[in-house]
Amino acid sequence: MNLKWSYLAGIFDGEGTVYIGLMTDKRRTFLKVGITNTDLTLMKWLIANFGGAYRSEARENYRLIYRWGPKGKKNRENFLLGVLPYLIVKREQALLALEFDRMNCSDPEKRDGIRLRIQALNRDSVETNTQDNLPNCHVHICGPSYPSNLKDLKIESELTGDRKSDPVVTQEA
Repeated sequence: MNLKWSYLAGIFDGEGTVYIGLMTDKRRTFLKVGITNTDLTLMKWLIANFGGAYRSEARENYRLIYRWGPKGKKNRENFLLGVLPYLIVKREQALLALEFDRMNCSDPEKRDGIRLRIQALNRDSVETNTQDNLPNCHVHICGPSYPSNLKDLKIESELTGDRKSDPVVTQEA
């Protein structure tokens, strides 16, 4: 079952959404988590393996899109807890969503603070990682298995599909 959850987390990292919106009265908030995609096969797989529901949305001059999400607060929490160990991109949003879901509704200021934090994280995560957007790139390495002296670090690609170039990345001082 962990394989399915890790696959779901990868889909959620790339195609998922964590959103806290304001009700029309501007005093109450609501949380939505889900996955948007144009592939109906994916939606059927999500339903078969994790339940929930999906809806379709037609847009002029675009492909039909599908939006899947868990139904109900408990299922949403189970979804977030299931993908959390595997998330990379949306990990902080998922943690904030869990905090939001578990807090008392009587603290609207704190709930709105979480809404604004998620909004900022979502805004920051849509920037493209082009060379122009990353002027000061650094290598971040942690863990006991990495050499303490970075000039000794050599990382060879484990990709096997491109035999023409066999790329090798070397970190030199």
